[in-house]
Amino acid sequence: RIAKRLAAVRTGDDEPSPEAVRHALRDVVGRCLHGIDVNPMAVELCKVSLWMEAMEPGRPLSFLEHRIVAGNGLLGATPELLANGVPDEAFKPLTGDDKAVVTSLRKRNSAERKGAMELFDSFDDATEAQLAQAAAEVDGLSDDDVAAVHAKERRWSELQSSDAYRRAVAAADTWCAAFVAPRQAGAPAITHGTYRSMRENPAGVPADARATVAEMASRFGFLHWHLTFLDVYGPTGRQGFDVVLGNPPWEKVQFTEKEFFAARAPELASLPGARRKAAIQQLRVEDPQLWADYQFELRRAEGDSHLLRSSGRFPLCGQGKVNTYAVFAEAMANAVAPTGRVGVIVPTGIATDDTTKHFFANVVGASRLASLFDFENAAPIFEGVHRSFKFCLLTLAGRDRPVPEAEFAFFAHETSDLYDRERRFTLSPDDLALINPNTRTSPVFRTRRDAELTKQIYRRVPVLIREGDPDGNPWGVEFQQGLFNMTSDSHLFRTADELQAEGAELHGNIWVKGDQKWLPLYEAKMAHHFNHRFGDYALKTATNDSNQLPDTPLLNLQDPTYVVQPRYWVAEPEVMAVVRRPVQQYLFGLRKTCRSTDVRTSIPALIGPVAVGDKLPLLNPSGGASPLSACLSSFIFDYSTRQKSGGTDLSFFIIAQLPVIPPGSFDSTAGWCRSSAASWINCRVLELTYTAWDLRSFAADLGYNGPPFRWDPARRELLRAELDAAFFHLYGIERDDV
Repeated sequence: RIAKRLAAVRTGDDEPSPEAVRHALRDVVGRCLHGIDVNPMAVELCKVSLWMEAMEPGRPLSFLEHRIVAGNGLLGATPELLANGVPDEAFKPLTGDDKAVVTSLRKRNSAERKGAMELFDSFDDATEAQLAQAAAEVDGLSDDDVAAVHAKERRWSELQSSDAYRRAVAAADTWCAAFVAPRQAGAPAITHGTYRSMRENPAGVPADARATVAEMASRFGFLHWHLTFLDVYGPTGRQGFDVVLGNPPWEKVQFTEKEFFAARAPELASLPGARRKAAIQQLRVEDPQLWADYQFELRRAEGDSHLLRSSGRFPLCGQGKVNTYAVFAEAMANAVAPTGRVGVIVPTGIATDDTTKHFFANVVGASRLASLFDFENAAPIFEGVHRSFKFCLLTLAGRDRPVPEAEFAFFAHETSDLYDRERRFTLSPDDLALINPNTRTSPVFRTRRDAELTKQIYRRVPVLIREGDPDGNPWGVEFQQGLFNMTSDSHLFRTADELQAEGAELHGNIWVKGDQKWLPLYEAKMAHHFNHRFGDYALKTATNDSNQLPDTPLLNLQDPTYVVQPRYWVAEPEVMAVVRRPVQQYLFGLRKTCRSTDVRTSIPALIGPVAVGDKLPLLNPSGGASPLSACLSSFIFDYSTRQKSGGTDLSFFIIAQLPVIPPGSFDSTAGWCRSSAASWINCRVLELTYTAWDLRSFAADLGYNGPPFRWDPARRELLRAELDAAFFHLYGIERDDV
């Protein structure tokens, strides 16, 4: 496309001849394109492909050594980072490090930094100007014949071998090496002092320190964009690329033992967690080479993570569970020129997830978001990627090219879907601030109508929790990530067989032995809307799907004494130590695992005094839970939730930004009855919820001391429909929109 436009400008013809395009194509390949890959073979294949694409009879292949380069585009320094010296945060113990040595080096680094920074500015300016001028001279050379190409190669080699260039690269490598170099007794110290010496007088740096820096640069593939692409970032450059394109890897920056050993020792990889870790320790004696390889890869992965998180290069995405797609997106956003554009293929989580909210809020707040087109891989577009996986085409603008309104499309399956006017719509930064005031993340609308309806809802109804507002939490909600993690707290869990063997007796679904009690551990799959007896492990048989519990029979639900049995139980003192309400009272949770494609996405549940797993987070409202439970169970609330849920987790940051009718709105007389909305709603929630004796504390909370209500499916359907209708009124939804 660039070559055709260039040929059109040169010839004055909108449809230039193939010969003119071919001639322009060679110039574009030789002068306009840049690329990075961590794999040297990929770099060579790229150059070969470009040469084949741009081959012109009678002319030699273009010189591309300074354009298509090998290295890790995520691991490197920037002029701003270098100007501030080696940070103390570089000194964190990695696998194999001596913690005492790390502490000593951190103190030494801090002392070396004081009073030394003013030396660097003039050095940087002079060096960068000198290097940029040399690079510009290389670019100005012709490559029309073989002799000219050889001359260009020679001049570039001279530039790379120059004292100024080698010193600049070595100093930047030293800065990065300070984060990952071995910190042990006798190992060369790589600190701010080493970095300063490498900039001023490399020959004065001890040979072992120089060797360590070179080894780290080779192992980690340090690549410093401003030194690699002098034509783009030098003083005479464009302050970035005009266009940045990429489909970066989508991988967690996390070392996994199972993946490492899968090819090297499959029998070890297949062991369960604790046994696998014990077997790995045995490798020290049984297979020292495999142990050494394991330690090497573990440290390399920790080094990658440490540089991404602690170097300061990725302040927006280098936190939490870092994924390469997120830090690549931030790197690309920083690499583009002030008037340029970025186009990147990344998971849709870049716009909807908690770990990337700071990045997305930043590009939205700066009006840099041009478009986000979301796809489900159902076709599939990407073979080998799960068909339910969601990715997007994200387009960002340079900082001097603001976009007042960004274009969006979601749930597309083919690129042709983007031409559907109903699927494609615009949202402004103010719209995103209205819908997600805390995070500025993106909602997930299927149609233009969904977008307009949702904006209307948020203009009328506040979010559950508005951060930074003293009155922004009217329900007094206090989130709690369940009570027990199903993995890390598993040592606290007891099975029925274990408790029975110890002489405990089962009373309902509580095991008792003298003064000791073990409370049932509720999992999310055991509860549903107005039904705390939705799933029962006692009904599960060997033929049942392992991830599902069978439906509870109607006869069981109509028995007010019937209680469901869990998989595990937890000692009562352990529950009391973590629950934030008196243990004898009911709990209010909201199922975490959800999908916007299911019948319902928001599934709140009121349950008795039990232990709770981490997939059923608790809300712990300070006031009564009845109207809030009804609101979160309503159809209109679920509709709003579906516009926010882009993955399979209904995380707290999503819940906090959902539109919830505030408690004061329930006090006035409802338009459809003679009582207050609270009274009308509470009597229906009571009848739907209180169907068994183990929720008597909830009934008492509503002032009811009678027996549980009978489970009548037809009656329950009517009550649910009435509540849905009431909340459509409370949310101000017009009949046609309903």
